[in-house]
Amino acid sequence: MTREAARLPLGETQMKQSLGLEPRRLELEINETILIQDSDAVGTLHRLRALGLRIVMDDFGTRCSSLSYLRRFPFDKIKIDQSFVRDLADDSEAMAIVRAITGLGSSLGIVTTAEGVATNEQLALLRQEGCTEVQGFLFGVAKPATEVDKMLARPVCASSRKLRAFSLTGASGTQPLIGYFAVSVLI
Repeated sequence: MTREAARLPLGETQMKQSLGLEPRRLELEINETILIQDSDAVGTLHRLRALGLRIVMDDFGTRCSSLSYLRRFPFDKIKIDQSFVRDLADDSEAMAIVRAITGLGSSLGIVTTAEGVATNEQLALLRQEGCTEVQGFLFGVAKPATEVDKMLARPVCASSRKLRAFSLTGASGTQPLIGYFAVSVLI
């Protein structure tokens, strides 16, 4: 974490000039392993968040989950791992875990995003449990960053309220910041 963070521009102005967009438009996804392996990670995350980056806890509940991380750092979003979403309709334990994570997110004022949504049934169950965003094949597969404009031009889902749109090119306008992108749909 520290090594990667050290390569980021130091301030909001430098970050905007280097990346070509406001830091608040970026989400940094981390998993719990980073917090365990790097004792400086929480401090680094606080500094990045102070610059305006949004910090996301990815794959929440699949590793060495500790609720203390949610107290030590105010995450902007918790991502529910696709392994729980995949089994929602048939596994009461998966449903209980999703219910607990969405309830936790709601109580703490943290957005919850379910990964791996592939069916309308999963979408309906997640909506029923109060999940605020979803990602998955129901809305499209991960695409090369060069296809962002084409993807944003088409309707995503009649039942979604809003597509989270974003720019993936650097200040030069030609080089993608990342190789692939995924879309979060607000439900």
